[in-house]
Amino acid sequence: MIKILKSWQGIVLSTLFLFVFFYVGERAYLVSFSHDEALSFRIINGDEALKETANHHILNSWLMSFCNSLFGSSEFSLRLPNFFGMLLFFFGMMRVLFSVSKKNLPLMILIFSITLFNPYVLDFFALARGYGLGLGFGMLSLSYFIVNKARTIEEQNSKAFKVLGFMLLAVYANLTYINYFLLFLVLTGIDYYHLFSKIENGFKDIDIRYYLYRITGIVVAVVPAFLFLFHLKNNGQLYFGGEQGIIENSVSPLIHRSIYFSYYGEKFWKDIRFVMLAVVTAGFLYHFIQNKYQRFSKMLVIIIAYFFILNIQFYWMGARFPQTRTALFLIPIFAVFLYYFLNELMEKTKKWLFYTIAVLGVFLSGSMAYHFSHSMNFEATKEWDYDGGTKAANKLYHELKEEGSTISYDWLFGPAWEYYEFNFHENLDEIPKHSRKGVIKGTDFVYCFQKNQNELIETGEYKVVKEFKIPKTALLQKVKH
Repeated sequence: MIKILKSWQGIVLSTLFLFVFFYVGERAYLVSFSHDEALSFRIINGDEALKETANHHILNSWLMSFCNSLFGSSEFSLRLPNFFGMLLFFFGMMRVLFSVSKKNLPLMILIFSITLFNPYVLDFFALARGYGLGLGFGMLSLSYFIVNKARTIEEQNSKAFKVLGFMLLAVYANLTYINYFLLFLVLTGIDYYHLFSKIENGFKDIDIRYYLYRITGIVVAVVPAFLFLFHLKNNGQLYFGGEQGIIENSVSPLIHRSIYFSYYGEKFWKDIRFVMLAVVTAGFLYHFIQNKYQRFSKMLVIIIAYFFILNIQFYWMGARFPQTRTALFLIPIFAVFLYYFLNELMEKTKKWLFYTIAVLGVFLSGSMAYHFSHSMNFEATKEWDYDGGTKAANKLYHELKEEGSTISYDWLFGPAWEYYEFNFHENLDEIPKHSRKGVIKGTDFVYCFQKNQNELIETGEYKVVKEFKIPKTALLQKVKH
């Protein structure tokens, strides 16, 4: 990795990464805690009921608790594990980008841009949830599976340990990676089969006990995750997802979220979806014509196998298709597939394609950099945008309130609001339970969505103290007569 970072391409990519890394760090420090993060904070403070829900991302909760004990309960401290996940993701991505013989820098920057200039992906590296950790460990696992070539049993053993080990950590960071773990487990088994078949007396010389121990270890390690998943399913916790198919429920929403708070028209995102599907289809046809198992072919197998797994689970097991944050890993998977596919084309065709792809890479990277620059903010995340003003509103309330003042708010703001009450303003022994009664007329202050403020203002009972742009919320104060 040191050698990669010292190369001139590595210096360019590392410089871009450092810019993004510091930006995400600022967001982890400044952006208001969100609803689901606050629920995770409740979990690490002993809320056993929430621990039995899908809000409990096992590894993330443990690391949040560790950081809480070590550095305190500030937003940045609790978000540190996922911020660290961004480093893991970068290392995995760099391993992929430098695994080809022909290094086209504009193409490398393009793949970097698809993932790390994507404001929606960056959100999750600055949140105290398991998604950033999952992305980091998942990317490392994918890089070892794709990049490493095992020519001996010892090399394959080392590769399998890294591929399955990192994906297992991704599973405990976020249970949505269980499908990837199962897929990589099968593909690793196929790799073993091909390797043994090429070695003389390979199958006869297998140490059954060695592999039995490894398989037993894998089962023991992953069983708790499966048990927790079944527990969530039996308790009706796995309700997040869609029923229209992977294109409508997974791909389309990811494009929407990646557009972030901007809007370029309906045709824009549909064109992006068409291009993505066309590229995957072209890759399939190219592989069928070439009939060679290349790295991009491995990525194609992962995409197709994942498609079939999701459909089998939907039609036979009643599972829903992953949506938005639960489908997040599809973004780096597509980026890596695109990278290897275009590199394969460059190696098989004349030099003009190399320069064509370079020009296209510059244009597309520039477009994504422009979009990223207009999406930068330190106010809110896309997934939990409604909590973008909670931190500032809570601080303003405490500046304005008098002794005995009361406040009510929409129940969506409850967990994050109570996090700030517990953490910064009161000497409380435990986190107060937020009310789900919502806005109550008559309280001294009201924090609500702007669409609901008119009925309170028109009567003359309340006045607007401050409106918050991205979440479209407002803090109201009762008018004294």
